[in-house]
Amino acid sequence: MKKESLDDIYSSLIEAHGNNLYKFCLKLAYSREDADDLFSEVILKVFEYPSKILEKEHPERLLFTTASYLFKSSQRKYARRMRLVPVVPIENNHIKDDVNIQDEVIKADIHKMLNHLINGLPEKFKIPLIFYYTLEMNVSEIAQTLKIPNGTVMSRLKRGRERVKKELMEAGYDEK
Repeated sequence: MKKESLDDIYSSLIEAHGNNLYKFCLKLAYSREDADDLFSEVILKVFEYPSKILEKEHPERLLFTTASYLFKSSQRKYARRMRLVPVVPIENNHIKDDVNIQDEVIKADIHKMLNHLINGLPEKFKIPLIFYYTLEMNVSEIAQTLKIPNGTVMSRLKRGRERVKKELMEAGYDEK
């Protein structure tokens, strides 16, 4: 009977927070494949320790914290591998056949630039920005998830925004 209730808890947790967790993984990772892998790793890791889920008042925070830690770990592993054998990434740019191709190209260019700028930020600025803007978490939720003070979250959000704004201004975008 306990296993059934645990299955129900797992199901409800994934049903309630799976989409946001996947969006977060997608923002952290550089591709859908990496996001899929990260999402799967998070689910497997969290479900290895059911007692942690049952202990938590907000088990969704455990999901996001685990995703953050697993991503950082994979980045460290990737950096070590790159020092030994560099890999050249292959980009797939597909433009849809649409009536207004110019708008699509401009949107894709802006989206690519913003992703590049955000992905280029140090992790301490990047992760709070993703939580705040993509998952629409408030400052206190981010602080609890990352286990840092509210003031630190606000500072990192501000400094991250300032860095992105500075880069956009240098690239020729106005303040609008």
